[in-house]
Amino acid sequence: MNETPILHVDADAFFASVEQRLEPKYRGKPVIVGGSHRGVVSSASYEARQFGIHSAMPIFRARKLCPHGIFIKGSHHTYAEFSQAMFQIFKKYTPTVEMTSIDEGYLDLTGTTRLHKAAYHQIAAHLLCEVEKSLGITLSGALSSCKIVSKIASSRFKPRRLSWVHAAHEKQFLASLPLKEMPGIGPQSLPKFTRLGLQTIGDLAELQFEAMWQMFGGYGMVLWERANGIDHRPVSPHAPKRKSISEDKTFPIDLDSPQLLLEESSRMLKKLCYQIRKNNRFAATLTLKIRYSDFATYTHQRSLDQPSNVPCGLLPTLKLLLKKRDSSRRVRLLGVSLSNLQSQVQLELFGRSAKSQHLEQSLDTLRKKYGLGVI
Repeated sequence: MNETPILHVDADAFFASVEQRLEPKYRGKPVIVGGSHRGVVSSASYEARQFGIHSAMPIFRARKLCPHGIFIKGSHHTYAEFSQAMFQIFKKYTPTVEMTSIDEGYLDLTGTTRLHKAAYHQIAAHLLCEVEKSLGITLSGALSSCKIVSKIASSRFKPRRLSWVHAAHEKQFLASLPLKEMPGIGPQSLPKFTRLGLQTIGDLAELQFEAMWQMFGGYGMVLWERANGIDHRPVSPHAPKRKSISEDKTFPIDLDSPQLLLEESSRMLKKLCYQIRKNNRFAATLTLKIRYSDFATYTHQRSLDQPSNVPCGLLPTLKLLLKKRDSSRRVRLLGVSLSNLQSQVQLELFGRSAKSQHLEQSLDTLRKKYGLGVI
């Protein structure tokens, strides 16, 4: 294998698997990790998936499908500890590790054959075995010459599987797969391709490059390349700065009080502002997510005239977005998101923004010591 050997690894039903590892009596049983009865499923064990349960499904629906299941609120602190231990094992095999989420990532195994005295697929197998032996959770992985093929293969062959797609067969491997398995083609964009008569990744690969450019622009160019097994993205150990940050809340009961909705969304906004101030970031876009009692979900977004990281600079925009709510319907969930985060913003020296910035930074000292609720 002369090409760059890129391994994608993904923990199997990570949160649920951690719970089964910590509590032996849960093993072999349907475990569902999520929030309250009004929340959604974060993770479901493979035993639970046999009943049709999947991530993002409402908890109340999961209970109907599997009333005898074990429902757990979960501990993100515990999952973060397992994730850290897992990635430390990865770094024993190669220093070039890219974490893409709490339970998955890419590893560039280039040059590791001499160190480990084994072939690339053997190194990958040893890595997966060590994680299972040390942490008691299983992984799925796939090895190929590029990120996109490794990602699709590891997702397709689960759980507890290791796949190896040779460079000469990567395009062939992708060709017969349905379009929905291509990262970047989601529920909203899939119908556009279906209307064009495209059903498989191979159909997309056979289109003329110029046609993809004319129909979909830069997005189409990337998809065409990846459909043909072309992906030049390197494995990057240095995670890029986050471009957005969000917070949401599912209410114990559906709300229709404008005042309560404003209070809850303002609380989330203050928390997000505090978090981006710690990294000296400023938000240029504010998004409000509203989920009604029938689970219909809408997002309303607005760009700011002046990027900000203080509540008073963002609250007027939040109020405008809240007015877009359908007042005839009760609200089940609210979410606030700050995006297009910037590192440098020119503030007027004696303007309101600068004064608010200095005041909030002073109050942050107290918040760090006594908690967000102190002010």
